[in-house]
Amino acid sequence: MRILMTMFGWADSGGGTIFPRRIARELVARGHRVRVVYAAAVPAPGQPAYAVQRRDEDGVELVGIHNRPTPFLDAAAPARELHDPAIARLLRNELAAFAPEVVHYHNFLGLSAAVTAVVAEAGVPSCYTPYNFWAVCPTLYLTLPDLTVCGGTADDGENCRRCARTDTPGADFVARRDRLRDVLVATVDRCLPTSAGVRDVLLAQGYPAPWLQVQRSGSPRAEAIWQQLGATRQPGVSTPLRFGYAGSLLPIKGVHVLVAAAQRLRGAFTVALHGSGPADYVRALQQIDRRGLVRFAGAYDEREQMARFAALDVGVVPSICLDQSPQVVDELQAARVPVLGARIGGIPDYVQQHAGELVAAGDEVALAAAMQRLVDAPQRVVDWQQRLRQPATFAAHVDALLAIYAELQGARQLPRPAPVVAAGAPARPRQLNLGCGKKHLPGWWNVDRFAAAGPDEVVDLERLPWPFACDSADAVLLEHVLEHLGRDSETFLGILRELYRVCAPGGTVRIVVPHPRHQDYLQDPTHVRPIVPELFLHTSLDHNRDWQRRGLPGTPLAEYLGLDFAIVSVEQRLDPHWRAWLQQDPARQQQIDAIARSQNNVVQEVEIVLRAVKPFRGAAG
Repeated sequence: MRILMTMFGWADSGGGTIFPRRIARELVARGHRVRVVYAAAVPAPGQPAYAVQRRDEDGVELVGIHNRPTPFLDAAAPARELHDPAIARLLRNELAAFAPEVVHYHNFLGLSAAVTAVVAEAGVPSCYTPYNFWAVCPTLYLTLPDLTVCGGTADDGENCRRCARTDTPGADFVARRDRLRDVLVATVDRCLPTSAGVRDVLLAQGYPAPWLQVQRSGSPRAEAIWQQLGATRQPGVSTPLRFGYAGSLLPIKGVHVLVAAAQRLRGAFTVALHGSGPADYVRALQQIDRRGLVRFAGAYDEREQMARFAALDVGVVPSICLDQSPQVVDELQAARVPVLGARIGGIPDYVQQHAGELVAAGDEVALAAAMQRLVDAPQRVVDWQQRLRQPATFAAHVDALLAIYAELQGARQLPRPAPVVAAGAPARPRQLNLGCGKKHLPGWWNVDRFAAAGPDEVVDLERLPWPFACDSADAVLLEHVLEHLGRDSETFLGILRELYRVCAPGGTVRIVVPHPRHQDYLQDPTHVRPIVPELFLHTSLDHNRDWQRRGLPGTPLAEYLGLDFAIVSVEQRLDPHWRAWLQQDPARQQQIDAIARSQNNVVQEVEIVLRAVKPFRGAAG
């Protein structure tokens, strides 16, 4: 099977990079062909923006995109998170060259949601594993500056503006939330949250239940730990009882909660922190440890992990953020170390039942009470150790992914759930009046950028992709609109792609524009794009191929963009002066045509009707 994956980074740290990297290597080891398109975390000096670097590693075909204007978080530019035309163009090229049978999105960071529309247009099935809350939180973790859990974007978006520390209007973050939801649900076949906790968050944010399929991850490190340690380790505890934390020392991981809880304990115990973190946070932890009870064991690598876990009786995972798939829980349990975990995010899904305990997140008193019970009755730890079983394996996780890929591939035409519509909102008709202004058409879905126009839906057509499902429009009207859009070519080409995407097979697009050599066009400073009928020859696959056969010049946009519009009709409407002159003698039509080619203010406006030719016939026709 040919599998295309998207990621943030490749040889970088972080679970959202490490885990899909292992998946890619395992798929190749099983005989599949894998290409990974990733947003590079490291810039390429001397190279232009969006520079592409290719290489193979362990059989994985790597396509790194370097020097994007914002390589990681794009919280200050939510529109670019929705649609980055340069990324869309690059991915379209990869689809054409690689012809994947399935696409698995492991991250959109540094790439944008633009890639999903490109894949959907190509008819390739896809799935998405979220390793963070990017889809609903511009800063990824739904954690506020005071370290409390956020409920998502507020109605005015001001909470996201403050969190992102930007002057971007709050309304842009509301649009980000709603458009991302519509786009992802409309263009991605299935979402694979790694825990029920993640699924519940997405449900609360309006994502539809049928779209969400929990797919618990498995850790290859946990497999190795179980084979080399846990499977043969005999239940038993030491005196004093040994508690330990493993991982990065970060505030969102709640390490300060554990250190504070330790100050409340009495009896024979030790607490060790295995990991490193920012110097100021480590100093704060040392200040909290007023009794000097905590040992800062420092960072470790995989070679040391086995020995460190063998020296623990109980692992503590005290996160105060919505940890999605806490691999460390599986790794501790694989070492036959039961876990005291916070009841938050995905942690409850990973702590084995009747072989550990959950406490309220951020509650040092509750955590201290749970730890004290174990200090006072260590036999309970032994009982937990006896009940621990091998955690879910990485091999089983990859088996499950391959089964999902095969199912999606077999159901290539599986209809996607309709985008979520706010409660009480009317269903969208299959006729779109885009840029309607005050001209609302009965039975159409009237769309405008300005709420003051009173449209059915407020949409900025230059913010891509649009919040409309694929193949959802039988008719589209742009009346004196297109000339206002797409000052830069990438945005304009993105608009053409969106028009094609939302059109149903055979759907029509009626475009009315001022002629670019008429005063009506020239006098308006908001007109940024001259539109002539010949422009749409470039978006016709038949015309592109005819040019190529005949060796004629012309940019084959239909081939390049993966779209195909047939020109149904063109009507040129004359300026009143010339219309009256022609009416005096209809035989003057030939003269009018010649005059229009040499003089301004002859043709006042042009109406062009297009038909969407679908499905796209591909580069080979």
